[in-house]
Amino acid sequence: MNSDPPYRTYVEVSLPTIQENFRSIASQLSPAAQVMPVVKANAYGHGALPVSRALVAAGTRWLAVSSTMEGVTLRRGGIPTDTRILVMAGVHDFDWPQIVTHQLTPVLHNLRDVSEAEKVAAAAGRVLPFHFKFDTGLSRLGSLEPIQEIIRTFLNLRITRLEGIMTHFASAANLTSPKTQQQADQLTNCAELLRRSGLPKFLVHVDATNSLHLARHHADVQLVRPGHAIYGYVTEPKTSVVGRLHVKPALSWTARVILTKSLPPGVDVGYGSHYRTTRDTVIAVLAVGYADGYPHQLTNRAYVLIRGNRAPVVGAVSMDLTTVDVTHLPPHSNGQAVIPGEAAVLLGRAGNQQISAIQLGRMAGTISYAILCGIGERVPRLYVDQTAEDYNEPVVNPAESVE
Repeated sequence: MNSDPPYRTYVEVSLPTIQENFRSIASQLSPAAQVMPVVKANAYGHGALPVSRALVAAGTRWLAVSSTMEGVTLRRGGIPTDTRILVMAGVHDFDWPQIVTHQLTPVLHNLRDVSEAEKVAAAAGRVLPFHFKFDTGLSRLGSLEPIQEIIRTFLNLRITRLEGIMTHFASAANLTSPKTQQQADQLTNCAELLRRSGLPKFLVHVDATNSLHLARHHADVQLVRPGHAIYGYVTEPKTSVVGRLHVKPALSWTARVILTKSLPPGVDVGYGSHYRTTRDTVIAVLAVGYADGYPHQLTNRAYVLIRGNRAPVVGAVSMDLTTVDVTHLPPHSNGQAVIPGEAAVLLGRAGNQQISAIQLGRMAGTISYAILCGIGERVPRLYVDQTAEDYNEPVVNPAESVE
C-alpha cells in the first residue's frame, strides 16, 4: 500500500474496499431498501470522516452515528446536509441546539423524548424529522410504552414528524435463534398499527448485515444498518441465506522493529516475568503497546507477521512496547534475523499469512469490534487507493454483537 510510511506504528485503510463492501451489501437488498452505514466510534476505528466521505461518494444517502457530537464532527468535516445523519444512542437536553443547527436526525426512545423534540422544533420554527425506537427484546434503549399511547402522541404532533421506526436485534448473528424473528414480528406489528392509525408513510429499519434476509423478504424493511460488514467482517450464518454477502477487511495495522536482542536461556522478558527464555533466543522489540490499542491480554498469546513468518509475542505487552521471538526467522544477508525498522504486521496480510481482527480478538479473549475500535488515536491512519486482498475469513463467533 503506502511505501515505507515514516511512523513507528500505523494503520492503512483501503477506502475503495469500504466502497466495495457498501455496494456488495446494497446489491443484496430489495429495490425498495437502502443501506445506512454505521460510522460510529470513529467508523469502528477506521476514521469516521474519511470513511464517511468515501461512502457518500459511493452513493449512500444515510449515515448512522452514536452521539450528537459524532454527527457534528461529520457535518463540520463537510458531510452535506442531503446526506442524512442518524443519531442513535440518545439525545440529551444539551444536544438539541446542535441537532437543529447541524440538521441531524435523532432517534427518540420514549414519549418524553418526543415531547421535548416537539418543543425544540416549535422554538426553532422548523420541522424536525425523527425516528422512534421500539425495544423488542434487547432491553437497552427503545420504548416499552403502550402502542396506543404512542399512536395518540404521534397523531397530536404539530411540527415534529415521524420519519422512521427501528429496533435492534439481540441475537441477529444466530439465524437459528427464534428471538430475531420474534423481534422482527413485533416491529412489523408496531408498524402495522401505526399505519392503521392514519400516520403518514414512514421508514422501517433494522440493524445487522445478517438481517439482510429480512430486507429481502419483508416489504416492511426499507433500511438496513450494517456496521461490521462495511469494514469487511460478516458472521457466517448457521442457516442458508440466498445471496451470500461478500466483503473484505479494509484495515491493516503495522508496527516497526526498534531493536533486536540476543538472550541466553533462563532470562526473564518484560514486566512481571511472564516469560523466561528456555534456549538461546533473539527477541525483537516492537514500537506498539496497549496505549496504541494492542491489548495487554495478548501477552504470550498472539503473534505478528514479519516477512510472512509468524513471530510469537513473548512477555507482557506494555504501554508502548511489545516483544516477539524472532529466533526462527530466516536471516537477512547480514545474518540478522530481523533488522531495526523492519515491519511487523499486527493485523492484515504478509506473504501467505494473515491475521484478522476476529483472530486477534479471540487471542485476546474479546471480540473483533473491540480490537478495531480500540486502535488508539496516536496511531496514524493512512488512506490508500487500492483494494485490500481477498481474505478467506474464519467465521465470527455468533455470540458477538452485530452493530
